[in-house]
Amino acid sequence: MYDEAGKPVTIAVVNLDNQVHTDGGWHNFMVEELGVYERVAPKETGAFTFVAGEPGEYLFYCDARCSKDNPFMQSRLLVS
Repeated sequence: MYDEAGKPVTIAVVNLDNQVHTDGGWHNFMVEELGVYERVAPKETGAFTFVAGEPGEYLFYCDARCSKDNPFMQSRLLVS
């Protein structure tokens, strides 16, 4: 995912898990370096906007019973 520094970024996260999932089904979207922490309920879509930081590469991930080390629950935001 690419964006420009200082510009708003809107993210939509679709949570396909249901409430009977082993962790209650909740997930979140975190970008620690930018202070972004948003939760998404089971079977819901969460949309939220934040400002892209300085140019660089930012890890985003879910830590709601997942882990930032889980390769399926993380990616990178590249800011130019």
